[in-house]
Amino acid sequence: MKNLVKTMQNGISIIHSIFLVTGTAIGAGMIALPVATAEAGVLGSSFLYIVCWFFSAVSGLFLVEGLSWMQKQGNLLSLAKQFLGWTGYVVVAFLYVLFFYSLIVVYISSSSSIIQGALPSIFPTWLAPAVIAIIIGHVIYLGMKGISRVNLHLMLGLLITFIGFIWVGSEEFKIDYLYQGTITQALGAIPIVYTAFTYQGIIPSVYYFLEKDKEKTKKCIWIGTLIPLVCYLIWDILIKGVIPLNGPESLGEAKLLGQSLIEPLAYLIPGSPIEILGTWFMFFALVTSFIGVSISLVDFFYDALEWKETVNNRVFVVLMVLIPPTIISIINPNMFLFLLGAIGAVFCAILFSLIPILVVLKGKYIDGFESRSKWLTHWLALLVFFILCFIVLYFELADLAYSYFL
Repeated sequence: MKNLVKTMQNGISIIHSIFLVTGTAIGAGMIALPVATAEAGVLGSSFLYIVCWFFSAVSGLFLVEGLSWMQKQGNLLSLAKQFLGWTGYVVVAFLYVLFFYSLIVVYISSSSSIIQGALPSIFPTWLAPAVIAIIIGHVIYLGMKGISRVNLHLMLGLLITFIGFIWVGSEEFKIDYLYQGTITQALGAIPIVYTAFTYQGIIPSVYYFLEKDKEKTKKCIWIGTLIPLVCYLIWDILIKGVIPLNGPESLGEAKLLGQSLIEPLAYLIPGSPIEILGTWFMFFALVTSFIGVSISLVDFFYDALEWKETVNNRVFVVLMVLIPPTIISIINPNMFLFLLGAIGAVFCAILFSLIPILVVLKGKYIDGFESRSKWLTHWLALLVFFILCFIVLYFELADLAYSYFL
């Protein structure tokens, strides 16, 4: 009986961990994916989704390998310090805090704007950001077990609105639209598609939640990232089969005007609940990602400060994570929104692709650590993913230069 209970508890922990990975990866940016990949067509965007998914999943596996070699429990910061020295420590500390604070500013601003839209105009504009920060702060304070339960309910809401979106949108599906686009145009969408699979910040929390079980954590990574991939592929086919590439209220026009796909959908399917479903979908996607990002930053501060888990420490770290971004989102979030839009993908590639690869390279071939994943730590695999990492960085920097300097 005890073995049965333990088995069920392990199974529940794995399910919760899978949904934490999935919820962190699927953000409201999903609304923008079909627009960003519009010119690539279904074939080009599908190929890009699969490549970016595999690269993202493997980078998470590299991170797990590094965590299993650590001398003490820690986050990406301790990982960088042990394997890459003080240079790696400083680089990770700077990029991590700036990137995750920027993300939280975006999540607070975006989710609070949805709440603000539902409130009467008599309420002050600072109320919605404060309310969302208090709610998320309470969830984060609960710890991983409480967080995983809340996240499970939010993922259910995300699933329901996603299915509703598909149901409503499929009424106008035209298969001829799927033959539009050119596969070579997919390269320009690498930055936004790559960041759409970002989840790696949650992996240290999941690894320790699963009691340092490497195989379970890797299983959670594969399944937890495969779910977003399947959702993105279905989503992309549906949207590109409903909205034409060119013409008025098209994907091409939406991309040119900086719109999401909700505007052309609302035009093409008038009187449908598409806007309501889209709004709620964005809300659930934002909040699940918000939770995952907040957990990552909480664990980062615990690692940086080398604090033990106590009630007072937990409260203080949660406040550190949420108060600065909340104040910024109330006063003026534009600087951080610009920063994230301009170089967020570059930060992401360095933190969650380049750093894990360097850690495994140093750990396996210089420090002499052993690994059961022979293919993952083979020098040829590391070389291939190292090159892929620089290809991603090249396209992200090229996109940055074209968008802001040319």
